[in-house]
Amino acid sequence: MPLSWVYEYDGHNWTVKLKRKFAENPENLWLVDDGRNQSKGDKGPDEWMLPYEPVQAIFVQRFMAIVEKYGLKLSREESTQILTFLEE
Repeated sequence: MPLSWVYEYDGHNWTVKLKRKFAENPENLWLVDDGRNQSKGDKGPDEWMLPYEPVQAIFVQRFMAIVEKYGLKLSREESTQILTFLEE
């Protein structure tokens, strides 16, 4: 999960200790090749999706688990779009 995305979704209120804990937690990382990482940038799953369909749901589920774990706040539109994707 991109740190700049986290910052925009309430991570700017975190302590330095929590920011470091988040950044160093391997559960918050999704390994992709450099080209995909460049295209992903700091986008969430509502703006960027892995091209390999069999892992898309896993990607979104992990993303949402991190959002919940750290109390990040999605917009209503983002929540709706992500939940719709998971229901498909």
